[in-house]
Amino acid sequence: MDPFRRLPVELMFQILEDMDDYVGVESLISVSRPARAAFHMDSYAIVDAIITSNPITTQPDVKRLVHNIVILHTPAVTEEDEASQRFKWQQIGSRVLHIAAQIQRLACACLAKLRREFASAVGLEPLHAQRANEPFSWIEEYRMYWALWHLRSFSDYTKYVGKHRSSLYDSGDPPPKLIQDVDIDPTSHGVHVFLKEIIWTAAVTLEDLKTCPMTRSPGVLKPEHRNTLSWDMDTDVPFFRSFELPRSVETQYSIWSPPPIPTASVMTSHWRLRPKHCKDPSPQTNLFRSLRFQVSRRGPNRRGMDDILRYRRCGVLLWDKWRMFSTGLHPNNFRERVPTPDGGFIDQDPKDPLGPSCVDKWLEVGDAKQWLA
Repeated sequence: MDPFRRLPVELMFQILEDMDDYVGVESLISVSRPARAAFHMDSYAIVDAIITSNPITTQPDVKRLVHNIVILHTPAVTEEDEASQRFKWQQIGSRVLHIAAQIQRLACACLAKLRREFASAVGLEPLHAQRANEPFSWIEEYRMYWALWHLRSFSDYTKYVGKHRSSLYDSGDPPPKLIQDVDIDPTSHGVHVFLKEIIWTAAVTLEDLKTCPMTRSPGVLKPEHRNTLSWDMDTDVPFFRSFELPRSVETQYSIWSPPPIPTASVMTSHWRLRPKHCKDPSPQTNLFRSLRFQVSRRGPNRRGMDDILRYRRCGVLLWDKWRMFSTGLHPNNFRERVPTPDGGFIDQDPKDPLGPSCVDKWLEVGDAKQWLA
């Protein structure tokens, strides 16, 4: 029996608008006739409300990427009558809900897989393995969602341009307003070179989860791009023809909603957990560059930290500062006593923050100690 069958459709509509979980809404309208009827009253208004209330898609950079998706999936409707326009927006609402729910499923699967690989890599010490398996912070989830929305936005844009290439460019006319409205830089894709590495982390994880293999458009992705840092080579944002997870893989991972946006405090500011840090590379990005240079000076025949693929598969440049510190991969370079996310405090450590133990820990995670023996 459907528990919503006695609710007025207007109340059901309000319930859907107040939800901020894309998978939850998609699942509900698939099994409940009253929910489905309420959704189709004005599907785009409901989806737009979810975009605004969801802790991830409400952020400006992600909202911009969602806006690109809306534009690219707007069906061509020549009739201007009210019925045709209503049908168009119903189609858009349903399509965007499906894409957002798909990205939520992918984010959960990618994060869970990366955490499992990370815990395995640092798990020689029980406390480090325990810390590696802690729940995800908001900033970690944001980085993964941001990367997946970027991949989806760029891939959909590339497919659209490829499909309409002759009509877009061969005529000599300027691109149609639809393409002009899409906020994508087709050359650099508007992504800082250090942040692009987070997109590559998500892309490698998607490929490991057996989604459609990443390619480059046009042509095929160069093999060395998978093993090269995005700031060492001007690598493209990878292109995916499909974002569907095999059912056998999807059922292996739980689905959850993103955590609420963290409030401002000394703790969240110090560990860089707040929305104002969304546009910054993770703190360990510069640390990785420094350690990589330090290791490279040990000898020309020692590979060290050059192979980024293993580090991508552990998510080391995606995790927050606290996860990296509590697993021994970020030094204590604090100038004062600082509060920690687990309710404790950490005092300043006078030792060399980039000492041998920190370097060795990174080499262990990258399976690189064998090359330095």
